[in-house]
Amino acid sequence: MSTATPSIRQERLSELVTQLTGAPLDHSRSALAEAMDRNLHAGDSLWDVADALVSVRTLTL
Repeated sequence: MSTATPSIRQERLSELVTQLTGAPLDHSRSALAEAMDRNLHAGDSLWDVADALVSVRTLTL
């Protein structure tokens, strides 16, 4: 069960990035995954979401 929890959490966070930016879900998923890799899975979901939001918004400008 613990292996499924991070993927469910990551999917929900990706959906949040999609809702906040209007970007397609696949873009949000990849932006969040890249943010989590950059932040070394520090366990700070807010930091990961903020990083993904900036990444997605930068790509759409």
